[in-house]
Amino acid sequence: MRFKIIKTLKDIINDFVQHHFDIKLLRRFIPMRFWERTGRINRLHRLYINKRLTEIEFNKQIKGKKILFLRMRHVPRHLTLEVSLAVKLVSKGNKCVFVSCSSILPICNAWDIRDLNTRETCNYCSNNNVYFSENFPFNMIFLGNYVTSMEVDSIKNKYNNLKIDDLKSFRVNDIDLGDELYLSLAKFLFRGNVPETPINLKYARDFAISGEIIVTGLLRVFEKEKPEVVILNSGHIFWFGIAYKILKKFNIKTVSYDETNIAVTKLTWTFDDTNPCVDYNWTNHWEREKEKKLETKEFEKINELIETRKKYFLYQQNTDTIPLLQRCDISRYNTKVALFTNVLWDATVVGKNPIFESMMDWISHTIDIFNGNHDLCLVIRVHPAEAGVYGMISKERVRLELQNRGIVFRENIFFVDAEENVNSYDIIDKCDVVLSYASNIGLEAVLDGKPVIVVGAPHYKNRGFTLDPKSISEYDTLLEKVLKGDTLILPKVELARKYAKLAFIDTQIDLKIFKDKHPHKINNININSFADISDELKTVSLICDWITKTDLSGYYIQDWGSNYK
Repeated sequence: MRFKIIKTLKDIINDFVQHHFDIKLLRRFIPMRFWERTGRINRLHRLYINKRLTEIEFNKQIKGKKILFLRMRHVPRHLTLEVSLAVKLVSKGNKCVFVSCSSILPICNAWDIRDLNTRETCNYCSNNNVYFSENFPFNMIFLGNYVTSMEVDSIKNKYNNLKIDDLKSFRVNDIDLGDELYLSLAKFLFRGNVPETPINLKYARDFAISGEIIVTGLLRVFEKEKPEVVILNSGHIFWFGIAYKILKKFNIKTVSYDETNIAVTKLTWTFDDTNPCVDYNWTNHWEREKEKKLETKEFEKINELIETRKKYFLYQQNTDTIPLLQRCDISRYNTKVALFTNVLWDATVVGKNPIFESMMDWISHTIDIFNGNHDLCLVIRVHPAEAGVYGMISKERVRLELQNRGIVFRENIFFVDAEENVNSYDIIDKCDVVLSYASNIGLEAVLDGKPVIVVGAPHYKNRGFTLDPKSISEYDTLLEKVLKGDTLILPKVELARKYAKLAFIDTQIDLKIFKDKHPHKINNININSFADISDELKTVSLICDWITKTDLSGYYIQDWGSNYK
């Protein structure tokens, strides 16, 4: 009872504060710090003001391109990147317009199963975008202004009979949204496989409704604004994935960006104007890079980066990890095989199963093979993120899924669960062969000279340095060689190093925007004034030059090393 009263009082206070924020005169009259402390807006807005963003006088004569920034989730570090790019783009004679989400959507990927109260989530995003539109020198338009309430009501009544499997083949205006919406649902629920329960059906229908609203609104936005370039986060998942498909259909140049944790100790970004950046599809660049010879300094950089990655996991130093042999006695086995899983709801796994029906089918199949061969051992390392990263705890766990399938582990199979602090790199070191689904650790195992069999669809597959079976029978043939003690073809480590240079160094851009290095603790902007951005942030200027080019798609990747340092 006491909890309910406290919760009610909190809601009353929130409603009271929100009511006053919604009054434009009061919103401007009350000091910004009050809105920060009450959770209406993010403190980075004040930092923007302090950096004199509002005092910048832009050239009114538009001689460049019209560029749209698509914003859905209010992620402060993403907004900071977009503002920095927009300032520079406008100073070069381009026109920048920000397109924001609206609370007309019944569900979005700014929240998840942990926070079923959409009101606070939507209010936070809306408040920040409204404040942005009033106080920053850029035009902002809202999705809600392009879809009528009557249309929203009509759309909401269309999908009462939709099933979860229907979401996988969902289409609106001849645009296939199935993979994006199902992936959004999976990530929302922290599950790779979504059972058809009443509550999950509700979420699936909410995503279908939201998908049609987004398509309806964005088609009108693009028709009215007629952008020459659109910039958006990731290029996958819900709003961003839906927008990307529309933009590609109408052949509008699209630049996607995302933060990465490749460099571990610093925040870096990746960009792509040909594919969704999170697909890491650098095939064209790889065809050029693989023919080049690595210089000594490049070799040293790769080694230094890999050694750094071995010391950290998701920005946390691995000071408490234990060696494999302290956890598992595998010394008596002649051949030792390591299997690394991914999080079941990860974007690199959901809908990307080229051989097996799912990652769990692959794990089960492999365990069955080793259960019948007691002279060899299999070490299964569950991805540590399954136990929770920044509060995102998987609702579908590898161990539980195996138990539900009735899988029994023989004594030659060692299961290292997500919570266990066993050093994953030590597992690679102690094993002879590595099995990888879609994790980057497969590439790192090749760099350690281990044969790697790739079963999923990671970005480094089919690059010439991993074993890439195209069917279950080919996979079984490779495992049969391992079981017989035959030596698999040793990986081409030098080729893998060239790819690591492309994937881990060349395409990971340090924009030097933030003083803070941890991406989830961004509080300070690393510039004295936005007016000086061209002098202090040369990399931002180079990215802007690339964004506005039309004849050199992706040029910066192969030439980046000589350009930005």
